[in-house]
Amino acid sequence: MSDIEPLGKEYLLVISKNQSPIFGILSTFTERSIKIDGRDYKSPEHAIQALRMKLLGRTGKVQQIIKAKTPHQARRCGDSHFQKSCSTAEQSYWYQHQIETIIKVLWAYVTQYQQVKESLLLTGQASLISFHQDKTRGHRENIEGLVYTAIRSKLQLEDGRN
Repeated sequence: MSDIEPLGKEYLLVISKNQSPIFGILSTFTERSIKIDGRDYKSPEHAIQALRMKLLGRTGKVQQIIKAKTPHQARRCGDSHFQKSCSTAEQSYWYQHQIETIIKVLWAYVTQYQQVKESLLLTGQASLISFHQDKTRGHRENIEGLVYTAIRSKLQLEDGRN
């Protein structure tokens, strides 16, 4: 990948598993296992959903999410339980801690796979977009895109790629 030039500011990159192999790897739905706090997860999406349920004290759901066969099943399981069974106070608590959870997961993903790190750095200065419909709040969010942008900036500073 080193012969590819990083993208400039004029680019808008939508992060999607169905995208090119170079940038599609940044999707949380990519089936690459990661380890967080000594536990293995089948994908970044499995980790986000399981950590959300762990934060809310829903240990039974954590196990169900971990056992989900695909990242999409993990997402559906986590979202369904969150929307149907979590109180407004629990949902609010999650939203207060959501960003730190996603930072933890994406940082682990980027630092555990050199190819993911290289792909992120190849985004250069492009705007990163990763929209997910939040059915509870009724709008789309770009939290993962913003977190990846912050991680990319940190990596660029560390690598002297400013």
